[in-house]
Formats: sequence, C-alpha cells, structure tokens
Amino acid sequence: MNSHNNRTMPFDTEDPCFAEARALAASVIAIRRARGQTNPSDHEPDSAAAFIAGESFARDVMRMLMAIDGVEI
Repeated sequence: MNSHNNRTMPFDTEDPCFAEARALAASVIAIRRARGQTNPSDHEPDSAAAFIAGESFARDVMRMLMAIDGVEI
C-alpha cells in the first residue's frame, strides 16, 4: 500500500477510485471557497468550528455524489 502521509489508507493510492475521490474533494473545496464557506482544514482540529464545517462539507460531498448519479437534489 502506497501512502503519501503517515495516516493509514483504507485502499491503495494507485486505485483509480482514490484519484476520483481526491478530485471530488478538491472540487468541493474549491466550490466552498468560491462561495465564501470554510472547509474543515481551515479550522483547528477538534474545534467546534471544524466539526460544523466538516458536517457541511460532508453534505456538499453527498450532494455532488447524488448529482453525479442523476438523483434530484
């Protein structure tokens, strides 16, 4: 397993799904920044603000996944 950092990766970074997940996350981050929203990494780890931004980020990722699958959002 190839890892770019010291965290344990649940799958191989050479897997095409890894690249897709990274691209999706990067897109959501860019869209949130363009809208003036913060991302979890903009806050101190384990802070309330990071938790709130993380929940909002996760909802945005889900919206993107549903849009990719053609689900009405």
